Amino acid sequence: MLEYLETSIDREKIMPYDIAVEQVSPRTVAAVRKTTSLKTIGNDIGAGFGELMQFIGTAGAMPVGAPFIVYWDIIDEETSGDIELCIPVRDGLTSANNIEVKTLPSETGAWTMHHGPDPEISPAYHTLTGWISEHGHEMTGPPREIYLNDPTQVTEDELLTRVEWPINAEVTANH
Repeated sequence: MLEYLETSIDREKIMPYDIAVEQVSPRTVAAVRKTTSLKTIGNDIGAGFGELMQFIGTAGAMPVGAPFIVYWDIIDEETSGDIELCIPVRDGLTSANNIEVKTLPSETGAWTMHHGPDPEISPAYHTLTGWISEHGHEMTGPPREIYLNDPTQVTEDELLTRVEWPINAEVTANH
């Protein structure tokens, strides 16, 4: 983390994270769950999204929203955990093999936008969890990262990732 901060200061890239709260609509997704570690997460994410795209394509469907990952467990240097890769799809697809088609419920989410490489996303999580705690909210589910652009189409510095955490709050205003 210290190395990241020093690099950010050197590059004048320290960016405050704004937090917003909004009602997230229900969404139907094709999802696959994986157990992964820090050493294998990149390959597991690539393989999981590949499986999902093949499933969606074989069904003659198209994604209808940005892909995202639900982090069911904390994954760090010492601990492996479960992630669920999701791609929004239209209703009508049927689960097959290890891919589940399901509708995620509406929920209130606190979120922030991370600009830049995935390995530098930790400050977004720290800011978001700090804000949730400071405002007296409880986290009601696992966090997710929503990938708003394609890493094969933009540079790492141009990547946009929405970090979102379900909370127990009524949406009254963006903060």
